Amino acid sequence: SLLPFNTQAAGAWRNKVLYFQNQTLEAVAAELSRWYQVEVVLAQPELADQHFTGEFADKPLPYVLERIPLALSIEFEQEGNRVVLKQ
Repeated sequence: SLLPFNTQAAGAWRNKVLYFQNQTLEAVAAELSRWYQVEVVLAQPELADQHFTGEFADKPLPYVLERIPLALSIEFEQEGNRVVLKQ
């Protein structure tokens, strides 16, 4: 059977939009790493299974880093090109 195709997500990158639809925090961290050329890591393994839905249209990294942790009740710490998401 075919999976539903999300046209919004498929074209989002062309419009400089980061689009997450119920994605694990592990997947979100990987996408942030690619998008912003930083290393995003999870401090605790159990964070990987948290899910996030959100959309960021051409937003800088500090803006995104403030909102994702707020939505998931977690924190972040940034040192240079390394971002740590933690409980």
